Amino acid sequence: MNSFFRLAYFTVAGWLVEAAFTPRLRAAALRAFGARVGRGVRVHRCALMNHHDGLRHLEIGDGVFIGDGVVLDLAGPLRLADRATVSVRAILLTHTDPGASHGNAQAVRYPPTRRGLSIGRDAWIGAGAIILEGADLAPEAVIGAGAVVVQRVTEAGLYGGVPARRLR
Repeated sequence: MNSFFRLAYFTVAGWLVEAAFTPRLRAAALRAFGARVGRGVRVHRCALMNHHDGLRHLEIGDGVFIGDGVVLDLAGPLRLADRATVSVRAILLTHTDPGASHGNAQAVRYPPTRRGLSIGRDAWIGAGAIILEGADLAPEAVIGAGAVVVQRVTEAGLYGGVPARRLR
């Protein structure tokens, strides 16, 4: 498939996922377009970004909940383990790029990366939290609303703030 048709196909796939009427239909649409999606998954209206390579980077375990307005970056691998909860308007980023494709000078100092992201089982990401690439979350980690996670969370606990730090 040439690059134009590939881009068109995955753009339409993204629209169809976003247009599905119910959370369970959205999960089925993700599965139909190449994501690995477990049983009992509920995906509310969310935005898929960087899905030009399809949905192969997305893996969602059993019983995962993805809230309304969540942004899922699929430039790199994104794994949500069983029973993870991603609350409304959270942002999960799998890459960084200051604009290398259009010659931004910052790309020399900060070259693009795609480290991906893994969210542990039973983790809970609060409303509006931002999880940056490579900041994998341990099982049962809780990220407070509005927190920005910039590094790996290696043990269960409550994390909050900008940048996020362990609160208890």
